[in-house]
Amino acid sequence: MTAPRLTQEATDWLVQSLVHVAWIDKSISPVEVALIERIMAVAHWDDDAKKAIRRMLDGRDPCPPLKLPPPALTYEGKIKVFQDLVDLVFCDGVLDKREQDLVMKVANALSLHLSDMQQIWSRAKRRHDLHG
Repeated sequence: MTAPRLTQEATDWLVQSLVHVAWIDKSISPVEVALIERIMAVAHWDDDAKKAIRRMLDGRDPCPPLKLPPPALTYEGKIKVFQDLVDLVFCDGVLDKREQDLVMKVANALSLHLSDMQQIWSRAKRRHDLHG
């Protein structure tokens, strides 16, 4: 099964959400930056859009307020967004309560089924060998 392709609007929202989650613990690790860079590369963002996100990542520009997900985002797209958010909170090896709370807030905004969220969360914990 291939991952669903997100629209440009959904990818923009995902990347801005990832930046918010990355900054919630007041620091961004290189592995978090790499994950966000990978998503921008896969989405074929232009250089100006990448530069704007990089300015947010390094603290030169503030993040815009976190928005609700785009209404046209499919359920499969919402699952992909949640997977990317969960990967981000686990990728640095430290699960911060603020990160977890923000991801759950976004998950609620996505209206995901609890069983889907739990499966993704458990899989990520095992993959990153974290407890808690």
